[in-house]
Amino acid sequence: MGSTGRQAVYDAIIVGAGFGGIGMAITLRRKGIRRVLILERGAQIGGCWAVNTYPGAACDVPSHLYSYSFAPMADWSRKFAPQPEILAYIQDCAKQFGVEGQVRLRQSVTSARFDSQRARWTITTAAGEALEAKVFIPSTGQLSEPMWPRLEGEPFEGLTMHSAHWDHQHDLQGRRVAVIGTGASAIQFVPRIAGMVADLHVIQRSAPYVIDKRDGDYSPLQRKLFATVPGLLKAHRLALFLQHEARFVAFARPGSFMKLFERQARQKRLNELKAKPLAVSMTPDYPMGCKRILISNDYYEAFNRPNVHLHHGVSVRTCAEGLEVEDASGSRLLDVDTLIFGTGFAATDFLSTIDISGADGISLKSAWAESASAYLGISVSGFPNMFIVYGPNTNLGHNSIISMLEAQFGYIAQAVELVVDGRVDQLDLKADVQSSFDRDLQNKLQKTVWGAGCDSWYKTASGRISTNWYGLVSSYRRLARHFDLQNYHQS
Repeated sequence: MGSTGRQAVYDAIIVGAGFGGIGMAITLRRKGIRRVLILERGAQIGGCWAVNTYPGAACDVPSHLYSYSFAPMADWSRKFAPQPEILAYIQDCAKQFGVEGQVRLRQSVTSARFDSQRARWTITTAAGEALEAKVFIPSTGQLSEPMWPRLEGEPFEGLTMHSAHWDHQHDLQGRRVAVIGTGASAIQFVPRIAGMVADLHVIQRSAPYVIDKRDGDYSPLQRKLFATVPGLLKAHRLALFLQHEARFVAFARPGSFMKLFERQARQKRLNELKAKPLAVSMTPDYPMGCKRILISNDYYEAFNRPNVHLHHGVSVRTCAEGLEVEDASGSRLLDVDTLIFGTGFAATDFLSTIDISGADGISLKSAWAESASAYLGISVSGFPNMFIVYGPNTNLGHNSIISMLEAQFGYIAQAVELVVDGRVDQLDLKADVQSSFDRDLQNKLQKTVWGAGCDSWYKTASGRISTNWYGLVSSYRRLARHFDLQNYHQS
């Protein structure tokens, strides 16, 4: 890799060693571009799967679909892989494809600045090291910065943690626990800790839609067949992809299709929750699909336990002894010694932890003052030779994000090749290309279920949808298949 000081100019520096960063590095390496450095702030490769280690952590996309198409794995243990298995898969891919040695761990990036005269990015770490690259590829993802809600009240004297930074040294056996949040993380860890704690209080702001998780073990025979029968694994992945792709119809045209899933979710609540008032409190008050749809086979059942208590629609204040909750019936104290935030991530705060400056010193934060926006979620006008992996409006509600990432890998690799081969020094997206793309995208998004009147992590505070893609994965693939030089200013 050469020297690691300012004298070394890398072809590309990638920030983040999750599915996006590792897959991007592998794609570049397969194209012969090897002067690539990956900076990861964590202690190991894996991205969100390295830090989210809470009890029950698992994927809600089928294992064979939540993996690289160029690195299929026949030996997944379950239809929905648990966190340790996904983490091992990413790390094995980094080793297998030769990019493990390109990763530097515990390297938090604080700034990235583009020098228009030299056509170079200078990336600076928290340790003060400055590194130069022809291309800057931030790949920090949309779910990397935990959301910590601001609670009023006196300081809580017990232990506080976020599900994204689980304290495994803190034994929950016999503890009195309060959980704030009922999103995708909470529905996984709440059932796991319900049986070990003395009391579990769950604070619910908005009830989620929960449907069955069609999970189960893959038998030894199934794994053997996937490994030995030519084409079977590929065909299985394609079938899963098409099955999930078809679900977009329900999101794109809210109506009969989504109503069908809504009835299934309602029947599940009624069947699994023993107390009718509980079923009422856990009934969503917004259109299905407007927020993330969750899958679980044991979440509702956890609330049938006598030690698990739901608190819906309450205001919360902290105090030394626990939480003070208040609703129309009055206020009461929840005597707890452990407070767990299952409040998700600041998904719309793209790249907020890095001070990024583009051409003429323009700040990305100022360019995104109203909301994050990028052509194909990849390129931002005024920021030459910067290409984002899993950027604005590339998230999905119906299919595997890995499919979107792979389309981005191919697009970005074409751009990197142009720069590395010396055919161009700078590639700066034309402003009208970005604005036209964004205007069309936002118009289409407003017609989807995400444009309905509910708050979600898909939207900014102003209501703009800055996370999700508006269409099929296949439509995104078509747009990202070829890097069109006409969309960029070149020099």
